[in-house]
Amino acid sequence: ANIEGIAVKAGKIFLGFRAPSIDGSAFIMEVDANAVFATGAIEATVHPVRLGKDVGIRDLAAVQSGLLILAGPAPDVPPATETTEVDYPVFHWDGKSPDVKPLGRLGSVPKIGKPETLLVLDESDPRHYRALVLIESIDNARPTQYAIPR
Repeated sequence: ANIEGIAVKAGKIFLGFRAPSIDGSAFIMEVDANAVFATGAIEATVHPVRLGKDVGIRDLAAVQSGLLILAGPAPDVPPATETTEVDYPVFHWDGKSPDVKPLGRLGSVPKIGKPETLLVLDESDPRHYRALVLIESIDNARPTQYAIPR
């Protein structure tokens, strides 16, 4: 198991798994934040989300209507080279269903890096989320701003 994404929303902590990816589903574990930081028992709920074959979660970001999922290859793949393309889609998840809504792909990601962090800067525009993405394997993580369609 490889946990990479984390988001907190409405008193819950959501942990996104980059791996495993089984039969086209990645997994999000939901736990009560109070139980994590108190003495009570942690009762975890695991949600399968249909991201696609060998696709895992790289990060999660809370939004009013659920969570945004930054996805990418589940297996550890080296950064893309000039001759390979690696796909990093963004999905919306309502917090309950195994189905997700594809929102877009990070098309202008430098081919030498891997997107690792998704931070929502603004969600007031009904047409898109304004988000910041940090990219692993690049000096200073090359913060890049995206308008992610809703």
